[in-house]
Amino acid sequence: MYKLFLIKMYKKIKKLILSNIQINQTVILVMIIIIWVQFYWLNLSYLKLLIIFSTTIITDIIFIRIKTWKFHFPFSWLNSWFWISTFLRSDLLIIYLFAGLISILWKNLIRINWRHFFNPSNMWVFVTLILFQNYTWTEWLHWWNYIWELNYKYILIISIIWFLWVFINYRVYEFFKFKYFIDYLAPFFFLHLILFLIIPNYVNVSTAMEYFSVTFFIFMFYMISDPKTVPWKSLSRFFYAINLVLIFYILTFFINYIYALLWSLFISTMQLPLIWYLESNIIKIKNKYNLLNLYFYIITILLIIWLSTLLYINWKPDFIINNICNNLICK
Repeated sequence: MYKLFLIKMYKKIKKLILSNIQINQTVILVMIIIIWVQFYWLNLSYLKLLIIFSTTIITDIIFIRIKTWKFHFPFSWLNSWFWISTFLRSDLLIIYLFAGLISILWKNLIRINWRHFFNPSNMWVFVTLILFQNYTWTEWLHWWNYIWELNYKYILIISIIWFLWVFINYRVYEFFKFKYFIDYLAPFFFLHLILFLIIPNYVNVSTAMEYFSVTFFIFMFYMISDPKTVPWKSLSRFFYAINLVLIFYILTFFINYIYALLWSLFISTMQLPLIWYLESNIIKIKNKYNLLNLYFYIITILLIIWLSTLLYINWKPDFIINNICNNLICK
């Protein structure tokens, strides 16, 4: 009898995992947090993790109850919990409560055509860091690799992050038919790589590890790839990814590297309502030029001109991440 019960439970769990991509992501992000806490010394107390966890999940459950009059286990809270835990640091517990509460409120209340945008998890980490600059900061050494050597622990965690992403990317393709690697993540990564080799005056293995850190790959694989906060069309995703990188490099001339990652996504997501509108309404100028494509061409050209101007004025920086500290602007 007990054996039969276990078999039925196994089949139900297997069916749930295979049929729900949110469960897949939940398992993956929880695995990353556990690995981070146990083996890479997450610089965040269990009390702070618990506050973020309880605030986001309880708020999400309340919204589900209000909207459906039923109790369902929420999955979207996990993104807010994960990203607040990753990027936000403060000595005040109320800061974490505020960030968790506002991120869920934003996701449920601020929508365009019933879709949330601005990537709520990133949005409210970003806003909290700006609103409470004297009480918050973000860390660039999230995974405690202070020696910047290609040791086995660094290679192992990068391999785990890549493996888990390959799995979730395959699941995203099964559900949404998005070829994320080809039209979105590949241009994002390779343009980062190209500009990293071109823009700095000098690079070596240590600077490359600081730039292409564990945090960078987590940001690339799990933050910017939210299916609900990206353009629908393949060409739009390609240009969107290119512009994400260009905006990031422009920002690094003014602010901290990690802040620049968050700001670049925040600024880019501001375009999403317009991009979605142009994608769903094919508008041509003089029956010849697609307005959506024209929009991306103009934005991309303007960003390239801006970045080139900054390089001309400041010349090549000696170190691409020469603005690294815990604050928004390093002195």
